[in-house]
Amino acid sequence: MGRLLENEWAVRVLAVVIAVMVWFVAMSQQNPVVTADVGAVAVDLRGIDPGHTVLQAQPSAVTLTVRGRRGTVERLDRTQFAAWVDLSGLGPGPAQAAVSVVPPPGVQVVEVRPGTVSVRLDRLGRRQLRVEVALEGAPAEGYRVGAASARPSEVLLEGPEEYLGRVAGVRAGVKVAGVAAGAVSTVPVVPVDDQGRPVEGILASPGTVEVALEVSQLPPAKVLPVRVALSGQPAPGYLLAGIKTEPPGVEVRGPAEVLEGLYFLEVGPVAVGGAVADVAQELPVPVPEGAASAEPALVRVTVLVEREATVVLERVPVVVTGLAPDTVGRASPAEVAVTVRGASSLVASLDPAQVAVEVNALGLGPGEYWVSPGLTLPPGLRGRVEPATVSLRVEGERAAGR
Repeated sequence: MGRLLENEWAVRVLAVVIAVMVWFVAMSQQNPVVTADVGAVAVDLRGIDPGHTVLQAQPSAVTLTVRGRRGTVERLDRTQFAAWVDLSGLGPGPAQAAVSVVPPPGVQVVEVRPGTVSVRLDRLGRRQLRVEVALEGAPAEGYRVGAASARPSEVLLEGPEEYLGRVAGVRAGVKVAGVAAGAVSTVPVVPVDDQGRPVEGILASPGTVEVALEVSQLPPAKVLPVRVALSGQPAPGYLLAGIKTEPPGVEVRGPAEVLEGLYFLEVGPVAVGGAVADVAQELPVPVPEGAASAEPALVRVTVLVEREATVVLERVPVVVTGLAPDTVGRASPAEVAVTVRGASSLVASLDPAQVAVEVNALGLGPGEYWVSPGLTLPPGLRGRVEPATVSLRVEGERAAGR
């Protein structure tokens, strides 16, 4: 030992070693090795084979458990880590890919959670489709949009074959609300499915088209009621209770001289022979001769068929009408019975005040007459009066007053 100490160089080396050991001990106490979690480290997708694309990759980020000196670990940021999965060699379909991580200097990765990413790949494909122009809104009153053409008329779609298989068409939506003149506008194209919903993940080339609109002024218009022709009769014991049309009127456009001679539009006929329930049909609307258009093109017609019902109204007063001046008239009997028949709903809603029985004395001088009373009922009902004839006595006012 004495000889070692006598060697100056040996002493110096020993001092350095001791100093380093002391430094390491001090550092271990002041800046110890610790572990910590680093979350939300984004995972890159690498090595995707040409002609393929990723449809799904979950999760898109991982959590890392790392080890290092406390001073280094406390300053860590997730962007200092490189995390990725290698997708080379993977074809269409689902797969599991292991996550690789490169940490910054002085840091060791202890655990990756999760250690794999679930991916789903598909081949890239192409489709050439025609652009369909979709008009959004209605032009100004009295105007119509004629031809609407897109330029270019076709676009190239690129994307996963699975997504391309969902595409039923390419739509270019053009707002025409309130327009009264033609115009050219640039609008984006949207791939849509058979329900008209956008299909995401598809690239259209070009992404926009120019749409040219032709707008012209409409001829004069007139709304005409719809009249329905019928054929046949309902089954015995059943009656027609009414006819409903939706819409109740049709807008016809054409020259004013043509419209002046139109009062209704007839559709049908609707066959009701042997019917025991309502008959509903959609019928085409004819365009009258000389007119330009009739809208809508279809109307829904419902012929109401109900069971026949009967009600007897007793003591309905007989009213004398048409008397000459200075005369009075009396019917005998003064009250009669009225039997009413019709569709069950009409009979059920009948108000007795809607029923009128009258004898007409127009042109009759004083005397006694046997006349048949007239009967007034709401539309759709028929009836008879009992007795069928009544006595009508017409007298002068003086004679009646005696």
